[in-house]
Amino acid sequence: MKMLWARLLPDLRAAPLPEDLGAQGALQARLAHLQLPVISGAVKKSLAATISGRVYQLEPNDERIEAFTLRFAKSGSATLKFRQSGNDETLEIGRDAWSACQQLKSGRRLASSGAWTAKDTYTMQAAVCGTPYVLTFRHKFAGDALMIERDTNVSFSKDKLATWRGKSG
Repeated sequence: MKMLWARLLPDLRAAPLPEDLGAQGALQARLAHLQLPVISGAVKKSLAATISGRVYQLEPNDERIEAFTLRFAKSGSATLKFRQSGNDETLEIGRDAWSACQQLKSGRRLASSGAWTAKDTYTMQAAVCGTPYVLTFRHKFAGDALMIERDTNVSFSKDKLATWRGKSG
């Protein structure tokens, strides 16, 4: 730590730095085009067609998500409909792109991206707009059974969150 302060303190000044319009313009241009990487993967038309529109009832869980449905478009994008604490929500999921920020009834604003990342796994990320928080959901399908592994990129306790389980039908 002493080495850090030995390097930083000599460069700290009471007066502001002189204006550098070139550096300021370059920084503004770079910040204007920053984005999170999208989830990438192949389109799994056969599995997507099989599960598209199915209602999955989830076991009781920490977020009170009761049920959800994924509907896949031919393009590979998807619509997630879910019921949380008795309220129905809808989230559009981008394919090879992030969806625009969407306001949920809960007040949370999310942008999302998703793709098939394995033969039985649809991975979706939901970024909480205006924050550094990104949640990852790996939906693993096996017949009528579903397992959703979740994690977060920023946490004050644990990055790996509880796994959810459910069934369709």
